[in-house]
Amino acid sequence: MENFAFIKKYFYHDADAVKELLEKYDLELVNLYYHYTDDPEADYQAAVEYAEFMRKVGATYMNLQAVM
Repeated sequence: MENFAFIKKYFYHDADAVKELLEKYDLELVNLYYHYTDDPEADYQAAVEYAEFMRKVGATYMNLQAVM
């Protein structure tokens, strides 16, 4: 299952809920998107948080999207 950027915002403090849904429906969370902003330091911190969330739910890839 691929995911949009918003999932971490809603489930960051409840990664177990995501894991339970994935297990219930026999799914694997493969990819999370992160969209860069114009603030490199905030982007770095957000990427660290995304990586931590990905570790908790077993996601494999982070797709980094540039701003235009």
